[in-house]
Amino acid sequence: AGFSEDMFLKLMEARVLARKLQEALAEEVPTTAAQVHVRQILVSSEEDATEIIQRLENGEDFAALAQGVSEEPSGQQGGDIGWLSEWSTAVPRSVYTQATEMEPGERTIVVSSLGHHVIEVLEKDPNRPLSEDELEIRKSRALDNWLQEARQSDSVKRYWSSDKVPPQTPSVTR
Repeated sequence: AGFSEDMFLKLMEARVLARKLQEALAEEVPTTAAQVHVRQILVSSEEDATEIIQRLENGEDFAALAQGVSEEPSGQQGGDIGWLSEWSTAVPRSVYTQATEMEPGERTIVVSSLGHHVIEVLEKDPNRPLSEDELEIRKSRALDNWLQEARQSDSVKRYWSSDKVPPQTPSVTR
């Protein structure tokens, strides 16, 4: 395979060290996070979203309305999209950001590339346990996140420069 025994051993050593670092960083991942429990009704137009807000203010049930008019699957669960943390991908970032600024019981319209989201915050918890899936994702990304932060740090010495790259010689074909 073009590897000397010494090169192979160095490669294996680097892999073992990377795995150990990944495991150590995964152990440091917090198991809780600030989260917000949201439900939504997704429609395609501003007029529809405004009408839904009016119907809710007139006393219609959010869950029943979501089942009847929402254009996305959570409508069948009464619009409940569950608990969201800053890493959630269940909704566009703009929906999550707006929800974190609201209090339980508040409703508003958020526009995204998917349409007009009528959202309602049900609960907020500053220290809610992460789901098993979310915790596993965060643990698996721990090394990548650490490396990304380290690369952006001023304390990292950078030795690479373009003048250290050997010139490429054109390949000769016969």
